[in-house]
Amino acid sequence: MSIQRYRYRRFASNDLTVATIMPLSAVSVTSFEFSSLATNTTTSAKRQEAEFMYSQLARDILISTESNKTEMLEFCRRQYADNEAQLRYIKEFEDHYNSHKAIFWYTRDTFLYRLLNKALREQDIDTLYSLRYFIRHLHLQLKDFHSKQISIETTAEREELITVYRGQLIKTEEFERKIRHNLGGFLSVTNFLSTTTVKQLATMFAGNGGEVDTQSILFQIDINQSVKKFPYANISTESVFGEEEGEILFTMGSVFRILSIESTATNM
Repeated sequence: MSIQRYRYRRFASNDLTVATIMPLSAVSVTSFEFSSLATNTTTSAKRQEAEFMYSQLARDILISTESNKTEMLEFCRRQYADNEAQLRYIKEFEDHYNSHKAIFWYTRDTFLYRLLNKALREQDIDTLYSLRYFIRHLHLQLKDFHSKQISIETTAEREELITVYRGQLIKTEEFERKIRHNLGGFLSVTNFLSTTTVKQLATMFAGNGGEVDTQSILFQIDINQSVKKFPYANISTESVFGEEEGEILFTMGSVFRILSIESTATNM
């Protein structure tokens, strides 16, 4: 697969998995604010909050439980026993990987990216537990990058909102239930979420909504830099794609508040 095709798949594929809390009345889009979590006492909200808290607990367990490379790679070799190309990547990882290369390996189209995102999308806890060695390193490297990038900013810069974008296709049913009918509420993204500072790039990845029962969505995320609960970082210097995409990667389990929804196409 070419880098260009893989880049499109990374940003445009339907791999955004969310848990919702605090549903409010439907209105008209999609501007998100990176936010801390509030509470709600309604019965419906409590049920959804339980789902949300489960995803947060799972993340905390995965990033705090010790593991080792040998254990993880034994699992990966079983998954790709008949795939010589991926077995070569596994051997390369075994020989050359260290925790400072987690972001680089995540951006490569190899066994790690494929297994991890499939497991996150399907909430396959067994696979996620087997990959916890890498999940922990990826989360901690994002946390380290976030701290370093914030530390070199001036006070004025820290008070500014950072705006990033993500374009992708979403099933209409999921869009209606988790986004349109959740205005003012929260989304918890179970994946490591890739976004870009380049709006035109995200718009291209959103597509034109030509597939049946799907919506082309352009997410605009305004990051409040005072919120430090969920690490995110500009990973351009570590990404296999370089700096042209301005990629900002959020850790798994990040929480966003839906501020507005706007229809910009006929399929909305």
